[in-house]
Amino acid sequence: MSILNKFSADYNGIRLAVCIPARDQMHTVTTFCLYNLSNVLARLGIENKLFLSHGTLIINQRHELVIAAQEWEATHIMFIDSDMEFTPDCVIKLLDRNLPVVAAAYSKRVEPFVVTAWHKIYDWNSHVQEFDQELITCEAVAMGFMLIDVTVFDELELPWFVIGWHGQYTGEDIEFCRMLLNKGIDIHLDLSVTKQLGHLGTKNFKVDPDT
Repeated sequence: MSILNKFSADYNGIRLAVCIPARDQMHTVTTFCLYNLSNVLARLGIENKLFLSHGTLIINQRHELVIAAQEWEATHIMFIDSDMEFTPDCVIKLLDRNLPVVAAAYSKRVEPFVVTAWHKIYDWNSHVQEFDQELITCEAVAMGFMLIDVTVFDELELPWFVIGWHGQYTGEDIEFCRMLLNKGIDIHLDLSVTKQLGHLGTKNFKVDPDT
């Protein structure tokens, strides 16, 4: 079935800013995924623009991307990290949820290989495990694949992205979730998309003379 036949929502008026914070390089697979996404968005009539921020300070990069999206008059910001593998329908599914904040999580790349979403913020043992549901709320989720209605930022005070400390350093994504919770904004997690995402990494392969 063509992806165009899978979705029947009216996307008129949506301006989707696809925002990528990256360091020096982007994974080849992610680039291919973005190419496919752009094609499908165009065929669905969804106005979209790709924004890249190169650097090493993620809090500045996310801030710059939001500002650029606002200046472009985006209605939605789709944060995608430069090491994600996804299909176009992953983004469309999040759009079709029609929620202020909805994300998909993905596996960590180091042990323990748990999903990057937690029922209780700052409780690292509360990671989401119930994959028999499609959509739940949670208190914290990584921002590597998160769709945000741009008006959400009007409800938050600056700075939007900070590094936190709660017995250990916490990333800007966890602290962004804290800001949302403090404003009573629900964080939704799409588990159907979570099961589709890949978190790309590198592995060192060596010759073993005994094999």
